[in-house]
Amino acid sequence: MTTFNTVIKKRNPTNDGWDSILPITTAENVLINEEGDSVATHLAKKATDEALGHVKSDGVTTTIDANGVIKCKRKETTSAITYYVRTNGNDSNDGSADDAAHAFKTIKKATSLLEGLTAKHTITINIKTGTYAEGIDLKNIISFSTISLVADGGDVTLTGESSTGSVAAISISNLICNCVYFDKGSGAFKIKPVSAFGTSFYGLYSFADCMIYAKLKIDCDTWPVGITNKYGISVSDKTKVVLKSGTIISNCYGGALCATGLGEITTGSGTGTGNNIGYIVYSGGKIFISATSGNGHIAGTTQKERHTGGLIVDPNGLIT
Repeated sequence: MTTFNTVIKKRNPTNDGWDSILPITTAENVLINEEGDSVATHLAKKATDEALGHVKSDGVTTTIDANGVIKCKRKETTSAITYYVRTNGNDSNDGSADDAAHAFKTIKKATSLLEGLTAKHTITINIKTGTYAEGIDLKNIISFSTISLVADGGDVTLTGESSTGSVAAISISNLICNCVYFDKGSGAFKIKPVSAFGTSFYGLYSFADCMIYAKLKIDCDTWPVGITNKYGISVSDKTKVVLKSGTIISNCYGGALCATGLGEITTGSGTGTGNNIGYIVYSGGKIFISATSGNGHIAGTTQKERHTGGLIVDPNGLIT
């Protein structure tokens, strides 16, 4: 057995030197924490005990082999996921049914359970009509299927909050997904911040690799006066957005639609008026205009603003 020849000392009564307490000759004689573990006991636990400040193995996302090597992997779905959110729900519930006894109270609770997930099955969040003092924050998800946020029974109003709404009411980042749907319910997602979390605010901001089908109602005239730069939808990093029937983007001061960094927006069936700029593109962004009036047309005092590297394609396929 290894001998450490450790000597423990304490200050002497006159405080001018040290008195020996006990020579320690083996690791087994040393207690190193309040649980009474010896060095040998502590080492035998390897990295499995959170109480020691180490990683805890759950045997699924974190495993530890016989040599104490830690291996981590993302959580994976084993079946489709459906969560329910209601204004009279409770975040202590499991989100499994559309009633007050089971549904979550906040959208944030449902989306937080998706972070770090690799989804091989569909994900659906059913949100009952009402006003929610929060935004929607989708991030750190890999999905090989679809994600649907359903405005169930009527419009879902998002008023934002300081933690997630300081930049955008709907924020999507670090996400890879085939499709994200906001148009599956009878209602739309209505963006109506009640406080100015900053001078700039977006209805939807996406920095992700996904296709989004949007059904949004954005009227910036209803936003607080402290927000001076009012943006509708802004996308980059391979995000593709199609505006679905029921989408209205009006009175934005900063731009209704903005695409950059390989982001694309198709006006689809969306409408809107009173914007200072209808379409803005630069650095690889593209906007495809479905119509020059009515559905598929988002009107602006300045209709198009194109910077280096951006493309705007009109209904006839002409590029400007």
